[in-house]
Formats: sequence, C-alpha cells, structure tokens
Amino acid sequence: LAQLEAVAAGTAEPQWPEGLAWGQASRRPGKLAFLFTGQGSQALSMAQALVQQHPLFREAFERCCAVLDPLLERPLAQVLFPEPGQEEAAAERLNQTAFTQPALFVVGYGLSQLWLSWGLRPDVLLGHSVGEVVAAHLAGVFSLEDALRLVAARGRLMQALPAGGGMVAVLASQAQVERLMAASPQASQLALAALNGPANTVVSGPVAALEGLERDAVAAGLQAQRLAVSHAFHSPAMAPMLAQFEQLLGTIAFAPPALPLLSNLTGRLAGPEIAQPDYWCDHVIAPVRFAEAMAAAAAQGVSTFVELGARPTLIGMGRQCLSDSQLQWWPSLRPGQGDWAVLLASLAGLHRQGFPIDWRAFHRPFPHRRMALPGYPFQRQRYWWQRRSDGEAPASLWLEHIKGPQGAPLSSAAAPPASRAAAAELEPLALPGGQEQRFCTWLAEAAPADLADHRLRSQVVFPAAGFVQLALQALELRGEPLALEALELDQPLRLAEQPTALQLVLGQRIEFHSEAPEGWRSHGSAERPLAPLEPGDGPALADSAPENADALDLEGFYGALAGFGLCYGPAFRPLQRLIGQGQRAWAQLQRPE
Repeated sequence: LAQLEAVAAGTAEPQWPEGLAWGQASRRPGKLAFLFTGQGSQALSMAQALVQQHPLFREAFERCCAVLDPLLERPLAQVLFPEPGQEEAAAERLNQTAFTQPALFVVGYGLSQLWLSWGLRPDVLLGHSVGEVVAAHLAGVFSLEDALRLVAARGRLMQALPAGGGMVAVLASQAQVERLMAASPQASQLALAALNGPANTVVSGPVAALEGLERDAVAAGLQAQRLAVSHAFHSPAMAPMLAQFEQLLGTIAFAPPALPLLSNLTGRLAGPEIAQPDYWCDHVIAPVRFAEAMAAAAAQGVSTFVELGARPTLIGMGRQCLSDSQLQWWPSLRPGQGDWAVLLASLAGLHRQGFPIDWRAFHRPFPHRRMALPGYPFQRQRYWWQRRSDGEAPASLWLEHIKGPQGAPLSSAAAPPASRAAAAELEPLALPGGQEQRFCTWLAEAAPADLADHRLRSQVVFPAAGFVQLALQALELRGEPLALEALELDQPLRLAEQPTALQLVLGQRIEFHSEAPEGWRSHGSAERPLAPLEPGDGPALADSAPENADALDLEGFYGALAGFGLCYGPAFRPLQRLIGQGQRAWAQLQRPE
C-alpha cells in the first residue's frame, strides 16, 4: 500500500518502485514452455517458504514425501529443512545424488502445481537430465507414484556406483571439445555428457582424464570449469546400474506423451519411444541435447519460458541457445531472494504479457474477502442528455450527427458497400427477423474525416462516445427519450480505408453490429431505462478552481497519452486549459470545429 500511495502521490523513487510494474498486455502472448531444472541446481531450504505458506504447494510436497520417504535413508524434509546447527550435515546429504534427484523432482513438481492452478498451461515441456522425469510425468508418460519410484531408484543406484568420476564444462562448441578429447591420451575414457549451448559443452570421465582435458582446454585459450559432482553422469560409467534400473522400469506403467515433450536424447519432440524402459536406460548414459531441444522449442513457436527449479540455471543456458531479444524468461525461484518475491514477480510478468491468470484460484487458498472500490468520487450533478428542442446544447459532444461518407445522416436502411457514391442508397438490412427498428451508417478511417484523429497507436478506432452519439440520434429519430444506461462495449470497431457498415438494432436495448468478412460482429449494447425520466435542469457546473492551482502543459498531457498508445488528433483535443491541485483537476473544454 505504501508503494501504491507513493506512485499516486508522484513521490516514488524511481518512478516505478521495486515490486510494481506496468505494461501493455497482448491478446496473443505466444506459446509457453515449462523448463525443469536438473542436478546442480539444488540448494538447502529451497522452496521452504512455499511449503510453509502455500497449502497447495505443501500438499504436493507431502504427497511426494509420502511415497519417497520409505525409499530414502531419512525423510526428505529433514534433509531440505534441517534444524538449527545441522545445516552443514544436511547440505552434504543434499548433494548426495540419492537425495538430490528426489529433492529436485519434488520442488519442480510442486512449482508445476502452483503454476497450473493459476491458469498457466504449457504448450511445450522440457527438462534437463533428471528434470525430464518431472516433465514426462506432466506429459502423462507415467503416474506421480511411478515417477517418484523411478527418480528414487535412479538416484540411489547412481549414488551406489564407485566414486572417482567427474564432469567438466568447457565453454566451447561441440566440435572444439571433441577435438580436445580426441587429442587426449585417455580419450577412450571421456564422453560428451551435455550439449548445453553453442559454446557450452560438458564432458564426463575419470577425474585424472578430466584434469588433463582441463589443462588442454586452458592451453587452447578456452575456459573450463569442474562441476561439483561425485560421478561421471551421462556417460558409460553409469552402465553398471542399468540392470537393476531396468528391473524397476519393468514395474512402471508407461503411456505415450499426451503433451508436447522435448526429448533429452534426440533434442526433438518425444514419441512413443519415451514410453519404453530402454529410453530411460539410455537417458542415464547418453548426453543431454539441451541446445537442440531449445532450438526445437523455438521452432514450435515458443516465445516464453518459465523455469521450474531452485535457481534459473536453464534460463542462463537457454539465452545462449536462443539470442532473440523478444523471448521472455521467467524464473520460479532464485537463491538469496524470497520465494514469494521471485514467484510473484514472474507471475506479474506473465500477466503483463497477456497470459490468462486465474485470479480466483490464486486467492482461493487464503482467507480473503472481495471489496468493491468506487471508480470515481460521486458528485451530485445531472448527466442526462437533453433533447435539442429543450435547449441550445447539442445532443452530442462535438459533432451534431455521425454522417455517412457523403454527409448522409444515420439511416434506417443499409447503404451498399460497392462505392462511396452509393452510400445514400437504401436497401433492406441483412439482419434476420424481429420487430426491432434497424439503423445503418457507413464509417471509414477518413469518413467522417475527424475519425482519423482517434487512434490506438496507428489504428483508427471508432470512439466509445461515437456509439453513444449514434444511439442518441436513433432515439431522437424515433421521438423517444434520450436516455441510456448500462453501456457495455465488448470489442473495438477498427476502421480502414474502405467503409464499414455499422448497424444499430433498436428495441428495449440498443445493439451495435459491424459487418466483417466472417459475418456480423457485435461491439456491445446499451440498455434503455424502463422508468420515465423526470425533466430537469442542465448539468451542474463544477466549483471554480483555486487561484493558486497550477496550469498543466497540454502538449505534455497529450504526449503522455500518446506514450500509452492513445493518439488524439486536433478533432479529439477539446482541452483549452487544464489546471490541477493535489488530486483534483479542472478543465476548460471547447467543442472542436
């Protein structure tokens, strides 16, 4: 609330303080991909705030632990969230593969349940190494219980293999690294473990062989970094575990993926092969083709990536794979920052992009009550239109009538669209049946000419006040009270060079329809009051502005509106003077000629 008040008062530094953001949402935000982080992203106490504070995440966490804890040496919660004084021992256990992989699965799965509950629906799923197990479960390849049994056995069997292996990340292309490996005296012991980007290649092998590879890489002017792992993952060194692992896989019920799932083994969309035990055995020893999978995601039209893991590891690698600056990347968690701060900042970003968010579901787990806030302070004055015969004030804001391309007033029949010259000719309307009175007029981006001054960015759009003017004119032609209520406009009327037919259906309510290539398009409606209106005076005048009120720059005012895409030309600039004091403003208006 303090941040909102600072923004409203204009005292915020910077203009949009941390935690507040704004943007222009798109109706077509593009395709969305979920990325599931792999081993190496684990952190002590990861997602602890979500376990403690969000009922849905906690329920997902406990559901997973109910299956995992009997399969682990100790309960997973004790490893992730240790008692004070036991952090060092817990961190050491968490880095053991037998605990790391189940922990990463649980966090990724819990985050997926949050995002899904908030209305986010991924178009593509992609996981890195053990992260693919979570992705495969969400795609329907196996049940949650089977996925947990798989990941627990995978981690336990890997942990039981002899130590002495390792992994090195070389910031170079696959071809460069393969040449270094071929030149090594221990080349037969080295294997490509992950192709993470155009210049990010991971090699697995015995520690002694990796040390030699590191020296060769540095001598060649390349950066190389040893990864904090105990085994040579994704290499033939994992082969001794496969027999037992295959036995476990034989007890799992597989199904082909029901959602688009990108494979670590091929870098392409997975097919029925991922529903076979052989795939998951190969998954243990084959390299992760992450860069190819990211290219495939881009080829599928994905433009937004959400990472579901303890840190945005895949976002960093993904940006190296896809350099398009228009792509959007959103983390779920980030070490050193509050779980909620990161998660809600990403949710807000997705909302600003235009992804539909289920806000009712977002608030449902927490006690709350809805409050209706007034849109503006009520002022006791009359806003009803007068008939032109009741006074000199016109019935419209600045135009007496909306006219057709040749100056023809609103008509009760349609003008043929063949040419502007034929705009005044009458013919029956195309709307079907009914006893309502129908009216039609023709509009274009330059007919009437001043409509060209009303644009959303570069698009000429018929103003909302124009719908009101048309409805009032139709009522006047029928000799009925000039009264409307409950005006609702569903979608804008975009105007082009060629005239567009706009029709009004006048019954108990007034409907607005325009002709489009696919048929008639509804733009909204207004209700007509059932009770007769009492005659009254004109609208009450506002109180005078204080003498010490500040005059505001009109050009700057209209320029600020243009910055938001609201472009008003001379015909839509009635302001003659604008002054303000505090939260109030006074304007002097003159109807444009």
